[in-house]
Amino acid sequence: MNVEFWRRDINFFINQPINRTFALITPATWGSNRLSYRHPQHETFPQTIEMLTDKPLPYRYRAKGNLGRGRYAVPAGSVYVLAEPINKPWWEWDEAWFPKEGYSLKQVGCGLCLPTEIKGVA
Repeated sequence: MNVEFWRRDINFFINQPINRTFALITPATWGSNRLSYRHPQHETFPQTIEMLTDKPLPYRYRAKGNLGRGRYAVPAGSVYVLAEPINKPWWEWDEAWFPKEGYSLKQVGCGLCLPTEIKGVA
């Protein structure tokens, strides 16, 4: 397979705006340093109406050679249905939606997702 074709294809999907439904392709940790939630708790994040997920996973990351605080994460493959569309690709999501533990967990790909289409959800 041509590597350039593969990169172009990946960039196409990654840059698609998230509307009302999306699926995680990496585990997502939402919340503060002490509490983990199923979705961002920031007032600008749209309300989560429905969610299809599995049990939370233990999640740790390594930064500067040190193992970070253990947290629970929403597993990859989880599907969210929101009350309102976000209309932005994941790359443009607000940093305030992601926990900060010295740096934003968005920088390590936490909660990376792709748009999905679900019949009956506009």
